[in-house]
Amino acid sequence: MMDEDPNQPTDDQQPEEYDRDDPKDLVDQQLNDIGDRIDEPDPKLYVDVNVGKNKMERIVVYEGDTAESLANKFCETHKLDKNMYDKLITLLDQQIAGVLPKIMEDEDADDSDQ
Repeated sequence: MMDEDPNQPTDDQQPEEYDRDDPKDLVDQQLNDIGDRIDEPDPKLYVDVNVGKNKMERIVVYEGDTAESLANKFCETHKLDKNMYDKLITLLDQQIAGVLPKIMEDEDADDSDQ
C-alpha cells in the first residue's frame, strides 16, 4: 500500500473553498459565477399550474418553447390526462401569446436606444 500525501485531497474530501481574503481567489470565484449565469438562457415566462390539493407547479417558458412540448412534458411528469393536456395547451398558448409581443416591443426599444 502506498503512503498518501497529506497535502492532496482524498476522494471523499470536498475541493478547497475560495479564500475570500485573497483578491485573486475572489475574482476567480466571481468570474466563474458570471460564466455560469451567461450559459443559462433567460426565462421568458413563468406559468403556475394548480395540479390539485392546493399544490402548484411552475412551468418555465424559454424562447423557442411550444405550448405542445411544454404541456406534454408537464403532463407526463405529473401523470395528467388528455383533457388536462388540452386545457394546458390552451392556457400556455394564451400566456405565450400575451407575453411575446411585449418582449418583442422591449427588445425593439432597447435596439433604438443604441
